[in-house]
Amino acid sequence: MSRFPFRLGAAALIFFTLAPAAMADCEHPKGWKPSIEKLKRQEAAYLAPAPPGWAENGAPNPSACNANLSGKDLRGIVLHGADLRDANLSGSDLSAAQLSLADLTGAHLVGAKAIGINLALAHMSRADLRGANLENAELVGTDLVGANLGGTNLAGAVLDGTDFTDAYYEPRGGPPARVSQLIGLESVRFRDGSGVAQLRQVARESGQRDVERAATFAIEHERTRKLGGDYLDEWLGHRPYLPMLEGLFRRVAFEWTTGYGLYPGRALQIILMILALLIPLYAWVASRARPTRSKTGIYRILPADRIEVADGKASASNPVTVERLSLPVRPAIAWGAYFSLLSAFNIGFRDLNVGSWISRAQPSRFQLDSLGWVRTVSGLQSLLSLYLLAMWLVTYFGRPFD
Repeated sequence: MSRFPFRLGAAALIFFTLAPAAMADCEHPKGWKPSIEKLKRQEAAYLAPAPPGWAENGAPNPSACNANLSGKDLRGIVLHGADLRDANLSGSDLSAAQLSLADLTGAHLVGAKAIGINLALAHMSRADLRGANLENAELVGTDLVGANLGGTNLAGAVLDGTDFTDAYYEPRGGPPARVSQLIGLESVRFRDGSGVAQLRQVARESGQRDVERAATFAIEHERTRKLGGDYLDEWLGHRPYLPMLEGLFRRVAFEWTTGYGLYPGRALQIILMILALLIPLYAWVASRARPTRSKTGIYRILPADRIEVADGKASASNPVTVERLSLPVRPAIAWGAYFSLLSAFNIGFRDLNVGSWISRAQPSRFQLDSLGWVRTVSGLQSLLSLYLLAMWLVTYFGRPFD
């Protein structure tokens, strides 16, 4: 078993327990220019065995929040756990820099050169990384919530445990080297989706099925949204009806049921939910309190070749008997639950029928049937269950949305 989740959790625990509060207001004015030499001299204050982000003398992490470091040569700089909130690093050279556990919330790295940078467990929510070169970067456990990765080069980057929730993901260049346990990938935004498709291919080749499914959801959700699936309030507007109806169909039939394969088990949950919701309805129909003048009801059919035992003697030559269920409340609930179960799994062809297999577990031989609107409801339940079961099968074992 991989020890990555344990190491990631332990490192995060050390950071949040020992590191100083990074959410305090910045003590520096916007756009101030710190001394690069002074920042580099702080490298000597760090010891490799010490917890990340802590100086040898116990001094706080270096603070360069609100700093203007655009266009600076910061190659190889070591600023573990540094406070770089809202810093301007646009166009700077951060190649091989060590910024693990650093707080780069809202930082600007537009066009920055950061080949081989170490940003493990860094906080980069809302960071602007447009056009940045993060080739071969270490982004293990990095927080990129709401970040802008338009045109970012992530070729060869390590994206293990990276959080892409609500990020704009439109990278350029080659594919990343590794992708595993990504967070929030299903919520990314993009324009053409080529970067997400590239990431999905890497996940497939490395056996990361969860990442692959999340990428598929992101691609298909965006396609549905563009067709009009998010515009339920514009039915009477001027949008083209056919694409909008297609988007609504995709939203209901594919996204709500299995999330385009991201949640295949949801289809089975819906089957069970419908089964449970219809039990009170069927129980009411089967109860003796219901008027008997209508033909609507649930009927038990005893076949002619059934086996009956009377006075210790078995007999199979018995006439067909049809009984309408009219029971007290408690038995009616039990029969309603059984009828709902049979209706939900009345799935199959000829002898290959799940409902008939379930009926074989009965202590005696009989069939349940219905008339009136109950039969209509039962039939719709069967059709819907068949569709949901098929969706579960094709999304769990296949890739229907590739």
